[in-house]
Amino acid sequence: YAFFSVSDHPELQPTKTAAINNNETTIFIICVFIEKMMKFPETFDVVVLGFGLGGGIAALNAAQAGAKTLLLEKSTVPGGLSICSYGAVRSAHDPEQAFAYLQTTNGGRTPDDVVRALATGMCELESYVRDLATINDARVITSVEENEERAKAGDPYRRQIRGNYPLPGTDTFYHTSVVDVPGFDARKDYPWANGAPNGPKLFKVVHDNVIAAGIDIRLGVGAQRLITDPSTREVIGVTVLQNGEERHVAARRGVVIATGGFEGNADMKAQFLETHPVFNAAARHNTGDGIRMAQDLGAALWHMWHIHGAYGFRHTDPAYPYGIRVKRFPDWFPGDHDKVNLKMAWIL
Repeated sequence: YAFFSVSDHPELQPTKTAAINNNETTIFIICVFIEKMMKFPETFDVVVLGFGLGGGIAALNAAQAGAKTLLLEKSTVPGGLSICSYGAVRSAHDPEQAFAYLQTTNGGRTPDDVVRALATGMCELESYVRDLATINDARVITSVEENEERAKAGDPYRRQIRGNYPLPGTDTFYHTSVVDVPGFDARKDYPWANGAPNGPKLFKVVHDNVIAAGIDIRLGVGAQRLITDPSTREVIGVTVLQNGEERHVAARRGVVIATGGFEGNADMKAQFLETHPVFNAAARHNTGDGIRMAQDLGAALWHMWHIHGAYGFRHTDPAYPYGIRVKRFPDWFPGDHDKVNLKMAWIL
């Protein structure tokens, strides 16, 4: 028998005590209790978990659609792994060529409608980045334009304009980058972003847009688990940890998970990756939190084995949490070796 006291909760009356021996009834009563008594000190339309580029853009789109939006970041500083990236936004000229390339690289593991959405979106990214850049008069340049400028200046170096692999559609791809933000000093404004030069510039553009949209940004607040409607399993909020205390935040329209990968989770790397050891270059806070929360609701896992990174070195101090990346030779396709202009060998 399961005994469930409702004496202090008139919404569960008229019975003072329910004595039942049916598991489904027990679960139902407990779920009603949770739903009735869970306190939501705050309610938003949309809650976004993770403030890298993905989370920032998701929050911005929600706010621009009229949603009251909360943007949470577990770390005490924003940017995630994005801020340490090269900052080059992979763009495409032709959606059909982009689709052909991405369909090949996915090898049938991803539904075509998802691949096509990505291919179509990549053809819109250049104009989207340029629109975002108006917030602070940032200068945006594509790899096509960069090569043209280098040619006019007599510089023999050319940026590779294509995909990473010699597959169908590779020539449709190029990069869109923020190369200058007036008055912005990455070392001063984002001193923790010790990566490539253009990653902080791109993040600065997104950051300024998020602030201008009036989005509520909270740092040092980590999501613990999603809250669901007991009867429908619809996500209705999220439990977060702030200053050592758990709090519940309601979300009327949804929770967006943008918490990154699992680079900082040794157990998940050992379980899913095919080679060892693998060290992350940055973002120790990427510990697979969003993956775990999605799994709790029955989400399937895709491409958990696939990583795209660089070779490097392990530090002699076992307590040092990161790998040491190296400057490497540029990539080239088979048959293109005569076109390669090598300027340096491997160095730390």
